[in-house]
Amino acid sequence: MDSPEKWRDIPGYEGYYQVSDHGRVKARARVVHKRITKPGQGSSPVQLWKERMMKISPKSQYNKVTLSRDGKGGTYNVNVLVLLAFVGNPPPRCQALHNDGNPHNNYLSNLRWGTCRDNQLDRKLHGTALDGEKHPNAKLTDAQVQSILSDHRGPAAIARDYQVTTQCVSQILLRKSRRTT
Repeated sequence: MDSPEKWRDIPGYEGYYQVSDHGRVKARARVVHKRITKPGQGSSPVQLWKERMMKISPKSQYNKVTLSRDGKGGTYNVNVLVLLAFVGNPPPRCQALHNDGNPHNNYLSNLRWGTCRDNQLDRKLHGTALDGEKHPNAKLTDAQVQSILSDHRGPAAIARDYQVTTQCVSQILLRKSRRTT
């Protein structure tokens, strides 16, 4: 059973936006003063905004939300907003980490501040690291790398067969590149 959802103001947007420990963001009810560009326009200079849930954009790797205040604002990762509101500012050189490796699970219980090294170790643990054939610039599959390691010909002949550079094959044979299990 889920615990009751707790809400806190987002630092820098107090009274405007709140974030929950479940990773949801809402705009608070408030009075907005509109700018009147021409005298006698007829519209009210004051508008009442109702409280509403913000749309979370899952278009990128992380859930994002756009916030604004006094005509200024930006787009923020929801995981960072949750940690800022419930845990506080990050220690120096730290970033928001997901304990389960799912970047869309922004429950407070799944988030923590950690170093870049912690993040890299988590990626290996969760299988989300972009290494080996998962890397977008990979020219060879892991099976091809294993085949190269067991090939007894010279690097130039192997490179011709796999249509890669001799340097690429040499790095694999010296085990400086594409370490596989």
